This record gives sequence, C-alpha cells and structure tokens, in this order.
Amino acid sequence: MKYAVVIEKAGGNHSACVPDLPGCAATGTTIEEAEAGIREAIALHRLGMRADGLALPEPASRVGYADLAAQAAPRACCAPPTNAFRLRGPCGWCGW
Repeated sequence: MKYAVVIEKAGGNHSACVPDLPGCAATGTTIEEAEAGIREAIALHRLGMRADGLALPEPASRVGYADLAAQAAPRACCAPPTNAFRLRGPCGWCGW
C-alpha cells in the first residue's frame, strides 16, 4: 500500500503528513529527516490502528502539480469584481 505524503517547509524545519491517515505527521530539520520520520510515523500509526482493531484506510489521496506556465493567462474581465454577484458568461477562465 502506498500513501501520499505531503512535505512542506515550516519555518526552520520541514513538516510531513499523510492525508489518508489523520494525525500521522512528522517533522525534521531537513527533508530527509522529515521523510525518515514520516516513514516511522506511518508504521507506528498502522500498528496502533491494528492494535485498536481498526481497518487501515485505503489510500485515496492523489498527488499532482499544477503547471502554471501552461495555464492560460486570465483575461481582462478577470479583474477583481466590483460587486460580489457575477453571472456566468463566455469567459472560459472566470465565467464572466
């Protein structure tokens, strides 16, 4: 079973978490330490769930990256609206 792991910079360290295992997290001063810590945290989390008689959740999270360079630039109509209510229209970006 493979679980998605999110690692992010958090101040002076790195934080890692597993979205499919709520509460499963680790930190490290480097990415490598955070990765090692989250592997240990996953193993302990799974042992705890088994000990409590809980089923392990199937991995459901997806991981991907948004390629902003390939994304079309917003049109002029995508400027912040002057009012909170806008109707859907022909703009493929914002619907205005």
